[in-house]
Parts: sequence; C-alpha cells; structure tokens
Amino acid sequence: MEHKPDPTAIPVLRPPETVMRLARLGASHQNRLSFMRILTRRMADEVWRFTQSVFDIDAAGVGHAVYHVETPLRRYALVAFSHDLPADQRSDRVIATAWDATFTLFDGTPTADDIARLARNVPLQEAGRITEKELVLSRANRSGRVWSHVIESLAAGRQPDAKRLRENDDVKEFYLGVGGEGRKSFRNVKHYKRRKRWLN
Repeated sequence: MEHKPDPTAIPVLRPPETVMRLARLGASHQNRLSFMRILTRRMADEVWRFTQSVFDIDAAGVGHAVYHVETPLRRYALVAFSHDLPADQRSDRVIATAWDATFTLFDGTPTADDIARLARNVPLQEAGRITEKELVLSRANRSGRVWSHVIESLAAGRQPDAKRLRENDDVKEFYLGVGGEGRKSFRNVKHYKRRKRWLN
C-alpha cells in the first residue's frame, strides 16, 4: 500500500535551543534557503543592473571607485577607497585603526560633495562622521606575506604557487583550519582569534 503524506499534518520542528546554537550554526553549509542564495536568485529574477561610474585608482593602487546597483525599488552605490598603508600599520586585529581598503554602501547616488565627505570619514570607520545615507561600513587588509606573490603571478598570466599558499600561516589558520596545534574546527579558530584579540 502506497504511503501518501498528509498535507494537513504540521511538521515537528526542533526547538530553537537545539538548532540556533553558535557551534551548530558555524558548521552549517549554504543551502537554497541561505541568505546569499536567496539574494542572488532575487537579483537574477528582478534583473538588477550593476554599473561602474568612477575608477580613480592610480598605479600604486591608491584612490577610490564607485559601483552602482539598480533594483526595482532603489539605487545603491558601493564607494570603495584604497589606501597606501605602511606595513607597520597593517594588522588583522578587530581594533585596528588603519586598513588597506575601506568601503561604504551608500543609499542612492553620491554627489561629488558626498564623495569628498566619505573620503574624509569612511577610512576612519566607526570613528568617522557617518550619516543615515551610509548603510554599511567595511574594511579589509591584505596578507603582506602572500599579496605580492599573488599579484605578480596573476599579472604574469599564471596561478599563484599552491604549495606556497598552503604553507602560509594565515591561509592555514583562517581557510584550512590548521594551526600550530594541528587541525582545528572553524568554530575554535574564530573563537580563539576573537578572544585573543580582546584579551590583548
């Protein structure tokens, strides 16, 4: 006899205390219900348009660029600043005060005055004067030990040396889950780094 599921049956859901634990969520892989995949499908369905209006970055990699996204309801702009950061100021710490690149997601289309204001404040991140038009702040630092090798390899039309990347401490710890004590879970890596930064 063929079993047919009851469409009126209420599924038994696991309690939030079971599924909403950080340790469990940190081990989750993306699926069709993940935010990024839902957003990507929406972008495709609604035919979002992406354009670049400014790319004022010099040969040394210093300057700013502006990218726009047009949705059916609103227009946003990613304003990105690239900086000449001295090596002694580069840090992967959460409480760093200078970065190689800083960004903001701007609500609407920034004017020349907006760009000038953002250039003074976005590099300062939370310490800058930010208005309601700046929806998100972000920043990034490059890994000095592999950055030059990657750039030079790609510029020459070849892939970076895989062995050199695998042996890099930053790559091992943050992407491969391997540290001085052997393989770790990604949860332990993140927890350790976060705790270490705030204890210092």
